[in-house]
Order: sequence, then C-alpha cells, then structure tokens
Amino acid sequence: MATSDDDQVLLALSQPSRRALLDALHDRDGQSVSELGQVLPALGRHAVLKHVGVLEDAGLVTSHKAGRIRHCYLNAAPLVALAHRWLDDYALEWGQALNQLKSTSERRPEIMSTTTPLHRHAIVIDASPERVWTALTEESSSWYFTTTLNSSLEPGTAYTYPDGRTAAEGTIIATEPGHRLEMTFSPVWDDAVAPEASFRLVWSLESRGRSTLVTIEHFDLDPSTETARQVDHGSLVLISNLKTWIETGAPMHS
Repeated sequence: MATSDDDQVLLALSQPSRRALLDALHDRDGQSVSELGQVLPALGRHAVLKHVGVLEDAGLVTSHKAGRIRHCYLNAAPLVALAHRWLDDYALEWGQALNQLKSTSERRPEIMSTTTPLHRHAIVIDASPERVWTALTEESSSWYFTTTLNSSLEPGTAYTYPDGRTAAEGTIIATEPGHRLEMTFSPVWDDAVAPEASFRLVWSLESRGRSTLVTIEHFDLDPSTETARQVDHGSLVLISNLKTWIETGAPMHS
C-alpha cells in the first residue's frame, strides 16, 4: 500500500513541467532557479519557483543558497525508497549501477566552487537529530559499508574509516553535535580513487518535528574524477542505509 510520502513523490512526477526540471538537473546538477527557468521558457519565474517548491516538498529536489543564488540539486533518495516497493535488492543494485554508468558517460565536466556543492543528497529520517547523530558517529559499522568511524571528532584531528584496512581518511574540520559534521574526505578503498585529491564532505541534520532532514554534500570535488563518480552513487546508498538502519534496525543491501 502506498504511503503518503510515496503519493507525494508520484504526484510531483505526474506533471510534465516538473519532470522536465528533473531531467535538466540530471543533465547538469546544481543549476540556479534562473537557469531552470530557461528549461521552461513559456512559464514565468513564479511558476518555475512553484514547480521547484513542489519537487522540494516531495524530496526530489534540494537547494543550496550561495549568496543570493539558489542552486537546485536532483535528490534520488525518494525514488530509491519508492523502487524498493517493487524491486528486490539484487535488481535494484543492478539498476542503480546501470543508471550510474549512463549518468557518468553523459555528464558534462564542470568544477563547482568552494561555496557550491557538486553533489547534494537528502533524506528525512523518522528519528530525532540526537538519534541520527549517534548513528552517524557511533554506529557506522551497521550502515556505512561495514566501516567504523575512528575519530575523537575534535576539529583539526585525523580520522579513519577502517574495515580491516583503511577505506577512507581525512581531517575533522568542524563538529556541532546533533547538527553538523564537516571533514576532508580522501577515499582509499581502491586503486582508482586512492591517488586522487581529497574533497570536503558535510553532513547536516535539521529537525523536522519528530523527524530529521539529513543532508550530505560534496565540495571542492572535480566531477571528471573516479572519486566523484563513486561517492555520488555511494552517498545515495549511504543515506538510504542510514535511514533504514535507524528506522528498522537493518540496513538496505548495498
């Protein structure tokens, strides 16, 4: 039986103009509202903003404001949750891999500035920010590809994500318990990403009544790298895993 969240996603997708906006963000993520207005030239700015608002309410779009410019990002997390209604984990994993291959081959290189993330994924979790923070910092082995966050969380200190060997490492930049975790992130889990430059990763938690909006963003990341390809898909899996771990006690298959 469809949940109210599923209904909201399906309703948002039912309108051709909104699907056109999602298509535009799939082609080039992080576009401003003004740029999205060029996708629907027959509509005025107010109508485009309204469509963007519907997509944001459904969780299909997230936005990040840099100065006076509002950048919009395609957020596939609700589609992953919706797909789990009809696909088993094996079929879904292959579908994600094939779609990622297509997306990577079609993506145009465009390095984002230090104030604008290259990737931005978000999901609403039925738990308090404090519960999410505990899962994020103390329970990562249950949902983060079996790795454990080895860190004091003190700004300026090093951390690792070991899983028998180090899978990722970096430095804690800022910590606000229950609200924000910012770090440099250097993946070293395979030979394709190990030589590439680190980037800045930000986890943000925002209270939404009895729930928490969880956002993960990647800054200072070259989109042409193997790192960018892997962490884009990986972050989508991570926040979906985090949600199912907290809400059900068992992570999604990854």
